[in-house]
Amino acid sequence: FEGTEVPVYVYKLFPEGPITMTLIHEMRLMWTEMMTILAEFSVPSVNLLEFMVKENYPVRPETLADDDVYSFEKLPAIHQEYLLYVRYTAILIDPFSEPDQHGRYFDFSAVPIKQLYENEQGVVHIPRMPSEDYYRTSIIQHIGKLLGIKTPMIDTFMKRYEQYCQDYKNHNQQLSSQFNVNLYKDDKSLVEVYLDTKGKI
Repeated sequence: FEGTEVPVYVYKLFPEGPITMTLIHEMRLMWTEMMTILAEFSVPSVNLLEFMVKENYPVRPETLADDDVYSFEKLPAIHQEYLLYVRYTAILIDPFSEPDQHGRYFDFSAVPIKQLYENEQGVVHIPRMPSEDYYRTSIIQHIGKLLGIKTPMIDTFMKRYEQYCQDYKNHNQQLSSQFNVNLYKDDKSLVEVYLDTKGKI
């Protein structure tokens, strides 16, 4: 929210990017909470590592063996976090690109984190990421609450984001409605109606 003078990149490891062992730990906890919600609907769980490696962008078999990928959900938490961290290190470069004459592979991870921006009317907006992520996570959090499922990691993410929004309101600028919290009441009401008709609440 405050921005940086030097660019920071989405998929890079700290300090070039946000990927730390703490972030990996938190991401895995959020995934387990989301899988608990899915289980309530008898929906098969999503293998997070398989989704990242097989559905998103593959890595070389020397980096992550298929046995580890497909057995991810059955592994101990610390093993899961290790594999997730390995996956991020594997896409710092495009592992399938050809190295140049200096041995450098294509820098696959160089997607800069977008900062707050001001539109033509002088209104400050939050970029799509994390604004859209906040919306999706709000809905997931609400579903969890309606089902009586505890989501402490999701709750922490939400409070953290909302605190950033609140702190930024101290700036003497015109801000978009994205900076407001407790949004999406209509969408949440639709979720409540749907769950009620399905006998979930």
